[in-house]
Amino acid sequence: MSDGLSQEEINKFLNNLNQENEKSSREERNHVVEKVKFKPLNALEKKDTQRQLKEYGDTELRLSVELGKTVVTVGEVIKLKENSVIKLEKLVGDNVSVLVNDRYFAQGEIVIVNDTFGVRITSV
Repeated sequence: MSDGLSQEEINKFLNNLNQENEKSSREERNHVVEKVKFKPLNALEKKDTQRQLKEYGDTELRLSVELGKTVVTVGEVIKLKENSVIKLEKLVGDNVSVLVNDRYFAQGEIVIVNDTFGVRITSV
């Protein structure tokens, strides 16, 4: 028993291979390339956007308002205690940045409502 193929088996294999190559080349010639047609992109209507946003209505976000900044020394921080006051540069009526999850979202104005601070949104 030999480990190799006989000449007849080799010829049969090559003939089958040639026939498969001819068949696939005929099939390739029969293919037609067509231009792809996509559906037009339409802007979402406002009501659809509102409906989609309602799905996220219960999602919690962190809203913060930057009332001001100041520079202090380490010594001043060490001296801070209960009832210490840190003076900021913002006053009632000044503009402030409104942040949502630490990203700028809107501009606001500091107001006082029933003896507490609030922010009136002036631009989004």
